[in-house]
Amino acid sequence: MNSGQVPANSQEIAARYGGEEFVIVLQGLDGQRALSVAQSIGKAIVNEAIPHNKGAAGAVTTFSAGVAFCYPTPDQYPEDLLKKADAALYQAMANGRNNRVLAV
Repeated sequence: MNSGQVPANSQEIAARYGGEEFVIVLQGLDGQRALSVAQSIGKAIVNEAIPHNKGAAGAVTTFSAGVAFCYPTPDQYPEDLLKKADAALYQAMANGRNNRVLAV
């Protein structure tokens, strides 16, 4: 995977998770690489200059993300990873629009 590219293979999924929330599952990436993918996605969305109908005049759609990763073990549950990503997303949104935060 080159920097700035979003990897695509059969082990990766993107799906709507809530009203304006999506989950992207990228197998085999550590936290920094996953954060880099999130940064690339955010840059691509802003570059599209999609008008944001709820924003001020001239506002465009942006992308905030909570990024979480794990090395799976038998005692982990998918919900735990989602909770980490959700907490990081709320931190990203608290930092303002168009931010990405890696869960710790």
